[in-house]
Amino acid sequence: MKNWLPFLIFSIYSISAFSQFIDGGYGHSIILCEDSTVATFGENNSAQLGIGTKDSGTHPNPNSPIGITQKVKMVSASDYSSYILLLDGTVMAWGQGIYGQIGDGTNTNFVYTPTPVLNLDSVIVIESNSAGDFVLAIRTNGTVWAWGHNGSGQLGIGNKIDQNLPQQVIGLDSIVDVAAGAGHCLALRSDGTVWAWGSNSYGQITLADSVSDSTLPFIIDTLFGATNVEAGAAFSLVLSGDSTIWAFGYNYYGQLGINSTIFKTNIPTKVFQLDSVIDIMCGREHALAIRRDGTSWGWGEAGYNQIGVSTLDRNKPFRTNAIAQFVTMNAGSWHSFATDIYGNLYSFGRNTYGHLGTGSTSGSGSVVFPNYNSLICKVVVEPINPYARLLVNQEGNPNAYRFQDTSVYSTYRLWDFNDGSPIDTSINPLHEFNAPGIYNVCLYAFNQFGIDTTCTTIEILATNINELNSSVFQVYPNPVKDILNIKMNQHLSKSIEIEIFDVNGKIVVKDVKSNLSNQISIPLDGLKNGFYILKLNGSEFSQSIHFVKTDE
Repeated sequence: MKNWLPFLIFSIYSISAFSQFIDGGYGHSIILCEDSTVATFGENNSAQLGIGTKDSGTHPNPNSPIGITQKVKMVSASDYSSYILLLDGTVMAWGQGIYGQIGDGTNTNFVYTPTPVLNLDSVIVIESNSAGDFVLAIRTNGTVWAWGHNGSGQLGIGNKIDQNLPQQVIGLDSIVDVAAGAGHCLALRSDGTVWAWGSNSYGQITLADSVSDSTLPFIIDTLFGATNVEAGAAFSLVLSGDSTIWAFGYNYYGQLGINSTIFKTNIPTKVFQLDSVIDIMCGREHALAIRRDGTSWGWGEAGYNQIGVSTLDRNKPFRTNAIAQFVTMNAGSWHSFATDIYGNLYSFGRNTYGHLGTGSTSGSGSVVFPNYNSLICKVVVEPINPYARLLVNQEGNPNAYRFQDTSVYSTYRLWDFNDGSPIDTSINPLHEFNAPGIYNVCLYAFNQFGIDTTCTTIEILATNINELNSSVFQVYPNPVKDILNIKMNQHLSKSIEIEIFDVNGKIVVKDVKSNLSNQISIPLDGLKNGFYILKLNGSEFSQSIHFVKTDE
């Protein structure tokens, strides 16, 4: 075991960053395939599929946008437009452009094929919303740029004038994540502070009811230590460093997840009974989250089962009916997506235009199944390390144990029982220990991005082959204060090796007794009060016994 671990850690470790490989608009969707190509499907009434035409039909199978000659590293979708971030840091856009949201210097009604966004390079993140008509971008220097519709000041440039070329959002630097709503925005600074601007019609940027909007970013001074921001049409979510979620804004459908029917709130409120969250995402009026244990949760508007739970709106998180552990989730207006560690796509919710990509326009059922459309590519997998977990139960004879690999995001595993037996790669091995002792059993969980390890201690007190009883020897007193006595009723060995282990498996006493008499005395000077295991090894037997050291 010691030889291969350093190599594997070095060769498969990867660092995750903010990214998006799948997104949905009002009635269309866009995904980034593992070969860095792009596929679109669904509605095309505004040329949002990028295939050179627009039409009123449905496109339930994937299409390839025309004219993309470089590899793509991120995708995004607004209500009727699509965006891609290329590996060289430039952005392309297509679809509806009446508000200037294409970013090519025009307000053309429709742009039919991918077109470069002008005056913008070194981009690392792009963001738009399925209910919005504007775009945000983060550049490598931490500044934020915006273009498109600006009716509520959502471009953050100090006015409400639409822009058909990217403009720098005023007063922001060191930004690592952004979120766009229908008319409001959030930004996450590298110091964990959250900034907001745009529409405040429902308190979605935390301002008082008397304030309709803000055309400039401001810090939300009640939020700090944040790690992620997301926005729905008119509500906001912030993931805190303690892995809880805070919500504010519009709540008609329960999309804040605060277990309340309150219509709206401008006060950040903790999402009800949901912790250990690693990712959050918003649709138009619904929200999704993934916990560290791989479970996925949904709440808010659910008329099309876009939360993966049922068609009943929920005002607090419910676990989705998913058959897999999701690495990432994302959402359009009334439809949602998820991917697993293998790059399989899961889609659920509204499907009127075929925007689930299932090859039909039928809606999804109550259970979240993989997308079985053979024409759908494998989706790029969000980099995430495995989380090793195990369960263990005694099974059969006293020395046999059933181990279960319950790891999250693991695609392969190795078991090391640390008893000289071969490494085991099965999911739930049954292992029998053949000698008494304390064994540190370790599970190594792997995926394509990294490795995680967890261990558990197994104490074997006697084997079924060499089990001894009180007719052979007796240990007294127990509990013991000063001297532990071993009375030998039979002479089974010329010498006995004596080992005493503490609760951490550390040997604290080790001795060999030869020329044995009927009784052996072991002084316990220097041992702290507590629980210990005495292990006796002879030529024909091995036995372990618990005892307690005390001052009384």
